[in-house]
Amino acid sequence: MVLAFLLGIVAARLKRDLKFPEGLFTSFTIYLPVAIGMKGGCKLSLASFDEVIYPAIAAV
Repeated sequence: MVLAFLLGIVAARLKRDLKFPEGLFTSFTIYLPVAIGMKGGCKLSLASFDEVIYPAIAAV
């Protein structure tokens, strides 16, 4: 992930237009939210109700 940020910074400094192929862009668009949701869901399943309820109320 850090490498992706570094690549973006270097491309911006060099005034390059980075474009991913359409298929790769679509894959990233699907993969990233699913991966974030799975990781968050696993962490949430290990938490107790008391640890979750107040942040959930604050978020709503």
